[in-house]
Amino acid sequence: MRGRSLVALLLAAMLAPALSLAAHQVPAAAAVVTPRSVPAGFGFGLASEPTDLTWMTGSGVPWTYRYTYLAGGVNTGNGWETWNTPAGQYASYYMTNTASRGYIPVFHELLQSLPSNGANESDRDWNNLNNASTMNAYYANFALLMQKAAAFGGQVIVHVEPDLWGYLEQRAAGGSAASLTASVTSSGHPDVAGIDNTVQGFAGALLHLRDKYAPNVLLATHASLWASGIDIGTNTNTSVSASHEADLVAAFLNSAGVASNPWGSTFDLVFNDVADHDAGWFEIVAHDGGAHWWDRQNLKLPNFAAWLTWMTELRVKTARPLIVWQVPVGNQYYLTENNTDGHYQDNRAEYFLANTSALQAAGITAVLFGAGNAGQATYTDLKGDGITNNNGVPTTDTLGSCSACNTHASTYSDDDGGYLRVFAGQFYTPAPPSIPQLTAVSTQQYRLANSNGATWVDIDATNLSLTLTPTQDSLALITGNADLWTANAGLNQDLGIWISPSNATTYPANIVAWKESGGFAGTFSPNAAAVRTVFPMTNGVTYTVRLRW
Repeated sequence: MRGRSLVALLLAAMLAPALSLAAHQVPAAAAVVTPRSVPAGFGFGLASEPTDLTWMTGSGVPWTYRYTYLAGGVNTGNGWETWNTPAGQYASYYMTNTASRGYIPVFHELLQSLPSNGANESDRDWNNLNNASTMNAYYANFALLMQKAAAFGGQVIVHVEPDLWGYLEQRAAGGSAASLTASVTSSGHPDVAGIDNTVQGFAGALLHLRDKYAPNVLLATHASLWASGIDIGTNTNTSVSASHEADLVAAFLNSAGVASNPWGSTFDLVFNDVADHDAGWFEIVAHDGGAHWWDRQNLKLPNFAAWLTWMTELRVKTARPLIVWQVPVGNQYYLTENNTDGHYQDNRAEYFLANTSALQAAGITAVLFGAGNAGQATYTDLKGDGITNNNGVPTTDTLGSCSACNTHASTYSDDDGGYLRVFAGQFYTPAPPSIPQLTAVSTQQYRLANSNGATWVDIDATNLSLTLTPTQDSLALITGNADLWTANAGLNQDLGIWISPSNATTYPANIVAWKESGGFAGTFSPNAAAVRTVFPMTNGVTYTVRLRW
């Protein structure tokens, strides 16, 4: 048997051994960072009460953010400042415990205060905002939070009044924040004296309190999808411009402390929420006819593309990083999600985890998952029902474009089947290090005389040999090729890849792959032979790879 050029052995770049997500990017490690800046790259976080911290740290996922609600309001006797002693200690505990695990603490400050007069939440918030006594207590409460954050000293985000800014924009009816009244100077609180009694002044007062007490705090405002009067999250009218609606929201927020502030600094971040319930809950419990399902194929409204258009425009017009918050936890992947209490389906977690590049391109720097109400899917075993796979039966949700689609069996007791644990973990798993493509090539002619047809020998142990030591458990893609011919008509030629060390039982004679090349065309008739295989390699082991025949 005789062979000649081109003879080559190629070892391709190492492949990651675990499943990876599309649009994968590894963000900076979660940590307390320089004040007034968020981590570079992209990160995920969770709603996490003190009792949830053990799950979070035990999940194996290096989450970037951890958030909680500072609820209870002022003048109620059960506001967050009363939950531990001394006053406000709850926030101190939360910040310290969060940062010690490598996460950034995030608070959501809510105007749930007394008196609470009005027929709906918008009216109640408006009346509180214009009540001097309530607002005096509110500014004192906010100043206390700032003081606790300053004493903590690390990075912390405070998200001010979700939904309130949307209600105020609708109340302004096209006007700016300066056109609406609010009790600021009239509240009598000394720290906000001299600031206008307007909604613009209210935003300015909060920013002034941050500047005075806690410059380490990143202060965030909120952009609601429905604030302009058209809810991009449920809109089905194709004539609606998502960009135009985002422009209206951005214009109001810019007048309320985002673009400028006569009394100090401006907001650092803009938060957005996509839904406060799983889409399956809206469909089955609220009977919304599937209105809250977003089309992941982006063929019909509402869909993810329209939302991303809205977010992109919001980022452009506010010039602020965006954080998506209170994202429903349900999925259509695990059998666990059977559209019952605590196990409702949704598709946002799946889409966001699989499309982080698209989110980053829209100006989004983080996604924070958390159930917005009771009965929703969550990442812990809140239901206490252990590992559940619906007896192996998938759950069809036609309105959610799911035809028995959640076919995967879970091994976790998490109420979402472990979806966040698994797929957020994959996001944070570093990609394998990039290595040069290793190649050995020879253009010499080689001759194998008197072969017995059973014994493999090196073609060229010097020039057609590679040595490597992987830095992590990996899969190697290996290719060898040669032009072969024979001096004896009718004989075939075999080309093999030899690796040492390798399991002799699995790979006799250390040949991990081989290819037979035909010789029936007659003597000295070249036959191109190529052999390719994937071979598992172990971290720290030195391997030799050769081409044999």
